[in-house]
Amino acid sequence: MNRAAAFADRWLTRLIAFFERQTKNAAFGVAAFWLLVSLPLAWVNAPLGKNPRGFQFALFQDIPMLPHFQFGSYGVAGIVVFALAMAALRMDRRAAVCGGIALLALTLAAPLQIAFSNPDILRRLASEFAQQQKVSAFTTNLLPVNQGQAPEIWTILEFDTMWSRFVSAWYFLTIGWYVFTVAALIVFFKGLLLLDGRRWRAVFACILALLIFSAVLVARPFYAHTQLDRAYLAEARGDADEAIALYRATMRLDRWYALGPELYGQIGELHEARGVLDSPEYRIYKGQFFENQGMQPIAIDEFRLAARGGGSLESVGRREAARVAGNFGLTLYRQQAYGAALARWQQAFEEDPFQLQALFYLSRVNFEVAQYREAIAAGEQFCKRASNTYRLADIYSGMGDSYTKLGDHPNARVCYEKSFKLDYIVNARGLGALAGN
Repeated sequence: MNRAAAFADRWLTRLIAFFERQTKNAAFGVAAFWLLVSLPLAWVNAPLGKNPRGFQFALFQDIPMLPHFQFGSYGVAGIVVFALAMAALRMDRRAAVCGGIALLALTLAAPLQIAFSNPDILRRLASEFAQQQKVSAFTTNLLPVNQGQAPEIWTILEFDTMWSRFVSAWYFLTIGWYVFTVAALIVFFKGLLLLDGRRWRAVFACILALLIFSAVLVARPFYAHTQLDRAYLAEARGDADEAIALYRATMRLDRWYALGPELYGQIGELHEARGVLDSPEYRIYKGQFFENQGMQPIAIDEFRLAARGGGSLESVGRREAARVAGNFGLTLYRQQAYGAALARWQQAFEEDPFQLQALFYLSRVNFEVAQYREAIAAGEQFCKRASNTYRLADIYSGMGDSYTKLGDHPNARVCYEKSFKLDYIVNARGLGALAGN
């Protein structure tokens, strides 16, 4: 009886050990699977432009207009970290925990990069967010009948504080990032289970490491924010020289402010008070003033003059000129001044190639002035640069209209079919065209 009990106990122990090994392998296998899945999935949801995928979204680099494979991408880095952790696991059980912490650091790095390390990305996404809302209204109100897409969950994004910038950066992250995060958590928590003890110490080490990592990335922006508060106080006291110096220090510390017109406008207003009327910052301020007064052509000229200042001012001036030209084109289009609207949208796209709304509008306004081949060309350019399903559906419908006017019915049908495949729920325009209406 004792021998039978010992035999059963021995085999039960082996069976438990077998299942523990399989569970361990299964957990890391699932993590590896999700890491691989995150590679081809989109990580950033660009409102209009192309969405970079896991193997395209590079660590601490800007996102190009047309994303491409990057060896230094988050997806590739995650696979390398995981492989190293699994190789080291044979020698030290703590390797899985360390690998999990490294993967979680990559997860945290993505929103921090967008918000603080590479604010060029957030500026571009914020611009596309505003453009997308304008294009959506244009599609619903000014194009042939289309019920339009469902309302956006978030209609406003805030960028005034560091926390609001971080939240806005997180808003643009999409499924690939979430899949990667799940894989990182699996590796970390499975690594905790492999430890014989001191698991709370490992959790504390993880939290501390992530906090230190975050602090390193937000230190300069945080200090810049304190300088900005001091600048506002100095301006309120009437100390223009100190305020200007602090505004410039803020822009040096945090590129977010150097990429937008806000602080340049503040400096320009102070320049005006001191009689300095020839600075690029003053031109930015006057451009903002004329835009608010509804004098868009003069505002565009002022922003273009500001762009002559070079450096960051050149890109800011050109982007602002393009933005105002795009909005002015909408006003002209509503007044049925199609030729003038076409000229303004061409100007907007020439000033700023990231003004994708200008391409969208050009496709339609060329149709209105019977330039059907130009309308198709603008639509094709938009399709190469965009990934928004609803906007692509609208563009394909417009291209179908242009092909119809040219008598090219086979290509028109292809475009209408693409439009309906992209948006088959509320696309009354595409469905009506396929039905012959």
